[in-house]
Amino acid sequence: MQLVHEGYLVGTTRGFTLPTLTATDVANIFEVRRLLEPRAAAHAARTLDAVGLKTLAAALQEAEAAAVAGDADSFFQANSAFRNCWLGAVENDRLSQTIARFADHVLVVRLKTLSHQPTQAVIVAGMRAIYDAFVKRDAVAAYDRMTHFIQNAEERFMKLSPPLQQFNDEAVSIPRQGKS
Repeated sequence: MQLVHEGYLVGTTRGFTLPTLTATDVANIFEVRRLLEPRAAAHAARTLDAVGLKTLAAALQEAEAAAVAGDADSFFQANSAFRNCWLGAVENDRLSQTIARFADHVLVVRLKTLSHQPTQAVIVAGMRAIYDAFVKRDAVAAYDRMTHFIQNAEERFMKLSPPLQQFNDEAVSIPRQGKS
């Protein structure tokens, strides 16, 4: 019942199912991301060590190569490695746990955008900008670049999801992903 209470499952007459996101759900997800992730990136800019920076550099190179090759699966894996690495450097447990709570919601956005090759170039540019801020240990730049990255993600998601624009608060066929 806790999964129902937290919004991960919806009760039906035949059991449980994953909920469907509405336009309002998507807008709320991006609002939460804009509130939390830039602050977390600023934390990571201060705490990433040499091993973390090396891991980020490798993930960024893999993402760049995958984008050039049009390899959506490798791009997704590289992007996930990049995200998981910097999030792992956030020492504020409550902040990182709150972001982790929305991981399934963020996955919906990532599945929609990461497989779109023109969007991959935008994502790589954003990853590069964030990485550069991390290397410089510039918390303000990391905050600003993450804010811009999330804004671009929202714009690309909305562009790739016309039903969300047309049906306002009606449910659309973008199922929320459960935790894996």
